[in-house]
Amino acid sequence: LDDGVLVLDAERRLIDLNAAAERHTGVAAALVGRPIDEIVPWWSAAGAERGDGPGLPIVVRVDPGERVLEVRVSAVRDRARHFTG
Repeated sequence: LDDGVLVLDAERRLIDLNAAAERHTGVAAALVGRPIDEIVPWWSAAGAERGDGPGLPIVVRVDPGERVLEVRVSAVRDRARHFTG
């Protein structure tokens, strides 16, 4: 999978990410457990708080330069359809 995936819990902490997310965003697996706003400064600017919907292109500053990413947010729900992340 070449799409980067970041998984957050209901308290907005990073709980998982795939290798593509590490490559595309520069976020390291060692940061799992930290609040997303601390480790991904462009998170709010990407419209990530608006919930499910179409992706939003955003320029992200990642060493060694910039990238344009399309950010899509999907809710994670348990079997009872309660929001979990």
